[in-house]
Amino acid sequence: MIDSSWQEVGHLDQLSKETPQVFTHDNEQILITYLEGEWTAHTLRCPHKGAMMRPVDCVDGQLACPFHGWCFDLRDGGAESHGYIDLLSYELAVKDDKLYVKIN
Repeated sequence: MIDSSWQEVGHLDQLSKETPQVFTHDNEQILITYLEGEWTAHTLRCPHKGAMMRPVDCVDGQLACPFHGWCFDLRDGGAESHGYIDLLSYELAVKDDKLYVKIN
């Protein structure tokens, strides 16, 4: 069930499966990607020092922090490549052809 903790990202027909997109909610920027047939959602705030990872450097499901070089595998839940702190991920749901992200 979609309650008030879920925020609409957009209609599936309007979301790009090829290009990552940034969804903003209460000053938090969330990267929405479509990888290997699934939607993913991860914060753009690096867990290392809290830096905002802008510009977005996302290639083949790998997101790199431009400040200290930490790299996160978005296909593996945002796992950091050296075993450091993983990237925060968000739960997604599809209802009535719309994509929703759960904001806790």
